[in-house]
Amino acid sequence: MSDFNLPFISVIVPVFNDEKRIGKCIESLLNQTYPKDKFEVIIVDNNSYDKTIEIIKEYPVKLLRENKIQSSYAARNLGVKSSRGDILVFTDSDCVADKNWLRGGINHILKNNCDFLVGDVKFFYKNKNSVFEILDSFVHFNQEKSALNGRVATVNVFFKKNIFEKIGFFDQSVKSGADTIFSRTAIQKGFVCEFCSNALVWHPARGFKELVLKQKRVGYYSVYNMLSLERSILYVVFRIFLDFLPQKKFFYRAIKNIDHDNKIILGIKLFFANWLMLSIANFYRLVYLRDLIFKNISNEKNKRYNSSLQ
Repeated sequence: MSDFNLPFISVIVPVFNDEKRIGKCIESLLNQTYPKDKFEVIIVDNNSYDKTIEIIKEYPVKLLRENKIQSSYAARNLGVKSSRGDILVFTDSDCVADKNWLRGGINHILKNNCDFLVGDVKFFYKNKNSVFEILDSFVHFNQEKSALNGRVATVNVFFKKNIFEKIGFFDQSVKSGADTIFSRTAIQKGFVCEFCSNALVWHPARGFKELVLKQKRVGYYSVYNMLSLERSILYVVFRIFLDFLPQKKFFYRAIKNIDHDNKIILGIKLFFANWLMLSIANFYRLVYLRDLIFKNISNEKNKRYNSSLQ
């Protein structure tokens, strides 16, 4: 297909207080090999109070502001509503896109006629010897597996716009997992998802503090996500129990591919680091269940009180 007939794309990036990385992200988007007149870049700021907005204004991109709801999904929804593209492409402000990212993804969609596409994610490191950065790169963003089981992350995904027109927007009441709910709903509605290794973005590997914050957020809202997918409370409790047990995964295959002096010691460290992160996530799952119980008790008391007034 000639460049003239290529579809118009809207690239949507939510951002919050990311003054150190948003510039590199935008530059990688503007330097795509995809025709410049065939895509727009929409950056949606979500109440940043650092220099993020000033930096965004230095580039020829569309700047929107989601100031009402503090949620990256609310920011993405605003981007969707303001987009002109036939294909909507999402990534994050801490990512750097390969120069052939858009062209590789669109070529795959046009060739295979899929409805949405999961692109590949590779990691770059601040400290290659950090056990937690290595752990992050081993356990997160297995994009090919995500495409198979419908657990799509907006770090690198291409959607045909008609999906949003038919099933609505991301759930903006949560701070984690709404992309998974959305993609699984799309699959249930008959939309086809595929993986493409030629649509690549690079993501920074997270250290200890960043991983703890992620586990806190993901753990808390994962219960909401499981219940949204019609999982029972018994299933949720069973998953929490399993994840509190020591994990058997030693990451043997992945360890073989990295340069490290003592891979056995590294495997042991990864074992305990992974167990620690799962335990943190599970603690916040329990916090969510506690909050849910208290909320239900409060609602029941309010119902009884209102009934007594009638």
